[in-house]
Amino acid sequence: GDTVLVPNPSYPIHIYGAVIAGAQVRSVPLVDGVDFFGELERAIRETIPRPKMMILGFPSNPTAQCVELDFFERVVALAKQYNVLVIHDLAYADIVYDGWKAPSIMQVPGAKDIAVEFFTLSKSYNMAGWRIGFMVGNPELVSALARIKSYHDYGTFTPLQVAAIAALEGDQQCVRDIAEQYRQRRNVLVKGLH
Repeated sequence: GDTVLVPNPSYPIHIYGAVIAGAQVRSVPLVDGVDFFGELERAIRETIPRPKMMILGFPSNPTAQCVELDFFERVVALAKQYNVLVIHDLAYADIVYDGWKAPSIMQVPGAKDIAVEFFTLSKSYNMAGWRIGFMVGNPELVSALARIKSYHDYGTFTPLQVAAIAALEGDQQCVRDIAEQYRQRRNVLVKGLH
């Protein structure tokens, strides 16, 4: 199968999804003190056959590492240079603290040429287990997923879809409240570790 680059450590489904699809997974170290972008670039150059895709997720689960928009600018340029597709999991977009905002790869001009981005309501809206989310980006990849999904399931239970629409269109204070609750828990944990 084709080769897919995945950060290590990574959210397990990022690895499992590639394996289930028949891909070979190459891990790229995502640890303190290591230039992740440099490692990603090296992995693309040195892997034979050349990787077809990279799966990223920032803010990262499980490391909580974050990136700035310039990281995605470099990723888009690198992906275009080597003809590599990018999947970005933006699950934790709203679970951020201290005034920081998680960037979207879709903010980069030309990202839709080579990338898609997933968002789930599980984290921001506390809808874990509902399996409600969406994907934006490259039209061909979005269409391919729609075709595959149409063969695997018949859609999400209608009341859950209605609830998701209400969450997305409603007052977003609930999202801020959830992030604040996690911030307070983080502070308790950090204080306990010191």
